Amino acid sequence: MNIEDFRNKLNIIKISRRFASEEEIQQTIKTQNAIRGSNEITIMAMEELSELIQRLSKTLRCDTKSDYDENRIRIIEEIADSIMAIKAVTEVFNISNEELKAAITVKTNRIQEKCYELMAIKQR
Repeated sequence: MNIEDFRNKLNIIKISRRFASEEEIQQTIKTQNAIRGSNEITIMAMEELSELIQRLSKTLRCDTKSDYDENRIRIIEEIADSIMAIKAVTEVFNISNEELKAAITVKTNRIQEKCYELMAIKQR
């Protein structure tokens, strides 16, 4: 999407506070998945996630405030694309919210353990 179009639409939605409902998002994903099929959805997810990776790597080269501001809006766009792609993949692979919450809990616990370990090492 053209960055100026995205920025303008984003600002309009933020001002109006007319965000897509979870039901609207889910219905859009189901429709998209039915039209595109699981292989295309999987490829699209890989592409969207790689675009986020590329955008994040570009943040390391931001030298000026305007570079940072420009990159920030593009990161927001890529995160939104990635979240939509992940939601589509969870639909394709029939992953329930409960399964996802359980997996996120496992990962949260692991990160907490790593943080405690790192804090202990730094205190030595």
